[in-house]
Formats: sequence, structure tokens, C-alpha cells
Amino acid sequence: MSVYEPGARSATTVWRSEYSFRLDVVSADDADSSLTVAFHGDLDAITARLLERAAPLVVGDAENVVLDLTHLELVDMTGVREIQRMERHIRDSGAETSILGARPEVQQMLDLSRRSASRAR
Repeated sequence: MSVYEPGARSATTVWRSEYSFRLDVVSADDADSSLTVAFHGDLDAITARLLERAAPLVVGDAENVVLDLTHLELVDMTGVREIQRMERHIRDSGAETSILGARPEVQQMLDLSRRSASRAR
């Protein structure tokens, strides 16, 4: 578990699909009430629909949720929108959220989407 936060106690796979995508929730120390949500594989138009269903399962009563994209191999704009939707869901539940470990090409897609959204306002 060295990929995740130091002190992480347990990991639960909340979604695994036949489309090479997996979402793990790793709980850290109860004292800080934080979770790391680790994305694995490809997040595209097919698997993004699966993420939409999994998003409500991950927050619980966490105060801080880290979206770990270290092992996200591929993302398209549909996947980016689902990551951003998950971020909004987390914030709407009252928790803080951050993104960790996005590969340069994934970060570029996230940045592009955010710039497009800010121009549309």
C-alpha cells in the first residue's frame, strides 16, 4: 500500500469492471477522518458511467477525500467530467477534496476542462 497515504489501514474495492477500471477506497487513521479514492485503469465513456454510480458510496463521514489518479492510465473528456462530478459531490457533502498523482496528460485534460468551464460562465 505504499502508493497510498502513510498509515492507511484498509482498502476496499468499491467498483471493479470488466472494462479494466477499478476504484479503491483506502481509509486512513480514524483520527483525521480522511479517505483516499484510488483510480486504476481507464476512465472513458464506458467506465465513466460506472463511476457515476460508485461516487455516492465513497464519501461517508470523511472530512477530507483525496482522489489519487496515480494509476489512472487513460482518461477522456467523459471521464474528466465524472472526476469533476465526484469532486462536486464530495464538496457538497461537506468534505474537502484534492487530486493527487495525475499523470501530465491526465492533468492537462483536467486543466483544459476547467478552463473551458470558466469561459462558459
